[in-house]
Amino acid sequence: MSYIFTCLGQFAYDWQTLITGILALVAAAATIWATRHAARQQCTATDRQTDTLKQQIASLEQQRDEEIVNIRDAVRIEVTVFVKYVIGAVELCEQIAKGTVIIPRQDARYIVKNFWGDPVIYPAIADRVGLLPQPHATTQFYMRLSEVKGMIEALRTKTDAPSITYNTAIEYVPKDFAEKVADSLITALQLARSIVVNDGDPSTKSQLETWVQAEMARQIDDCLKSAKATFPKAESFIEPHGG
Repeated sequence: MSYIFTCLGQFAYDWQTLITGILALVAAAATIWATRHAARQQCTATDRQTDTLKQQIASLEQQRDEEIVNIRDAVRIEVTVFVKYVIGAVELCEQIAKGTVIIPRQDARYIVKNFWGDPVIYPAIADRVGLLPQPHATTQFYMRLSEVKGMIEALRTKTDAPSITYNTAIEYVPKDFAEKVADSLITALQLARSIVVNDGDPSTKSQLETWVQAEMARQIDDCLKSAKATFPKAESFIEPHGG
């Protein structure tokens, strides 16, 4: 009888052990499944974060590209406007050099009256000038305009040394001074040409822009040709200028 109880006890123990083992396997399987599920969720979340980050980067790049295009267009338009006035100033300097036009020294600003005011676009983007196709040419162009203004203001406000003889004769802008002014303006035109025609970025040109830029390039070339005939010894025709 005791043998039977012993067998029953062993049988119950074995079943308990088996059930415990099965439960342990089930628990392990559940743990593995939960771990894999959590890992898949983490991977999915990471993928979503990666996609979001990629979208944000693409959006920032698009905004940067649009900003670059807007800056280039704005500067090109402003330079184009100034070029028209520079051409007029060069032509006036030619007339002074030829003696067909005389301007009182105190009215020397008349030579550059159309662009005496300060530029608007360039100061606003000066810290991003490196984004332009021709940053050096752009900077030098505006520097030449500033240089010419300084020269003219110095002549206009010049005070002669006191003289025993009181002289009431009107002083006029000298021909050699007109040549110096023209020299700086000619350099400005040489620098501006590549900016105006939008070299290196043809994809942004519309048909109208292409025509306007070609016309401005023609006017610049005509002005430079005329200026070279009037001022053949100008330094601007000796040293090449460009972007």
